[in-house]
Parts: sequence; C-alpha cells; structure tokens
Amino acid sequence: MVYEEIVPHAHMLAIDVFANYAVQKLLGYGPTFYRRELIGKLTGSVAFEVSDMDQRIEMANDVGRNLMQCVYDQNGNHVVQKCLQCVPPKYIKLIHASFYGKAMVLSTHPYGCRVIQRVLGWCDDPEILKGLMSEIVEGVLELAIDQFGNYVIQYVVEHGGESVLAMMVMRLKGLMVMMSCQKYGSNVIEKCLTFGSIHDRLTMAAEWVVDLIVTVVNRNFFRLIHNIHGRHVLARLQIMLAARERRRLLALLTPPLYYMG
Repeated sequence: MVYEEIVPHAHMLAIDVFANYAVQKLLGYGPTFYRRELIGKLTGSVAFEVSDMDQRIEMANDVGRNLMQCVYDQNGNHVVQKCLQCVPPKYIKLIHASFYGKAMVLSTHPYGCRVIQRVLGWCDDPEILKGLMSEIVEGVLELAIDQFGNYVIQYVVEHGGESVLAMMVMRLKGLMVMMSCQKYGSNVIEKCLTFGSIHDRLTMAAEWVVDLIVTVVNRNFFRLIHNIHGRHVLARLQIMLAARERRRLLALLTPPLYYMG
C-alpha cells in the first residue's frame, strides 16, 4: 500500500518542497493506524493539528527540550505556536514557565514576538501571566517603538485589561508626542485611543490617555500636524473623543487642519 511505502520515509518527505503536500494529505485523511504511525515520525504544525492528544503531548515534550531553538527558527516558531494552541495548558506548564524572564528579548525578535503573544493568549497560569505582564509593562517604551515589540504592546492593550493599560499609560506620561510622531509608537497610541474609548471596561485608562494627549497637543500640535504619523494619531483622536472633548480639540486645531486638507 502507498501508506506502507511513505511512512518509513515520512521525515524526509515532510521537508521536501513537493512531497510535503502528500504527507499533509495522509495526515488529514489517512486511516487511523497509519496516521498515528506517520505522526509518530513527525513533529510540525500540521502534525499537532491532526494528531490525537497523547501524541500532541509527546510532541510538546519534544518541542520543550529545544524550545528556544524552535522559537527563534523561521519554521520552528510555527510549531511552538501550534503546540501552545493545540495542547491544553495543564500539559505544557513547563513550556509556559520557560518564557518567564524572557518577555523583552522575545518581544523584540521577529519570531519571538509572535510566540509571546500566543503565550499571553493561551497560558492559564496567573503567576506566569503576571510575571510576563510585569516585564512588558516595565519595558513598554522600548517595546512600543520597536518594529516587533509594538505588536506585543498592541496585543496587550487590546487583551490585557484595564489595569495593565493604565499602568502602561502611566509609564508613557510625558512621551505621548514623541510616541505619536514615531512610526511604531504611533500605532500603539492609536490602539490605546481606539480600545480606550470604545470599550467601557477601559474608561479610566482611556480618559487618562485622552486628557494627557489633549494637554500635550495644546503645546505641541504644530509638531504633530507636520508629522505624517502624528497626523494619523490626531485623526484617530478626533474620531474617538466624546463630543465635548472633540469640540475642545477642534477649536484648537481647526486652522492648522484646514491647511492639511
């Protein structure tokens, strides 16, 4: 049978540019016995998706033994992400714990930033999450203006809760104009405005962000208006402000904004 010919060479075929499609088909549609035998010879994101739980746990243990090597690898990071997604947290506590103390270095890595977001999304250990969040809040400025770290900050702004956002905003106090005029930082400020104003659970943090930016704008709006990233933040600010605050801002910015059009 075709399965008997393929299974012994599964690993070699799985990394072939063409043969890997045949292996994926067998993983998805092959008879249970051969699927389990095939998966036993493989590790990879597809294998995690189609394997039984006992095999997923076994593969997760293999990944855990070379975790950081996988995280920093172009292909391996996808396997780690799939492991975090497909294996219940109670079986991979050691993997989650391995990220403790590494939030900053992972967040500024092109592949690590993806993995740390998955950890924040799927880990259910409050102590590990608290530790990772503390590291991220502590380094919020460095991460917010980093080409990869800003994605982690945006994720935390959206999913981290009111208290975490409020702590990050406090650490950014006095730096809003600089952030608004920076390519990656401006994305973070816009995310704070969007989620701070739309969602009631972030009302306190949103009011702090808005009040702080409006105060700074009074002194620095020309710098913002003449910066391409700063203009995007001002536009977002006008959209998200309450009517009273919007009138206050428009009264300040109407003449300069006229010339922007």
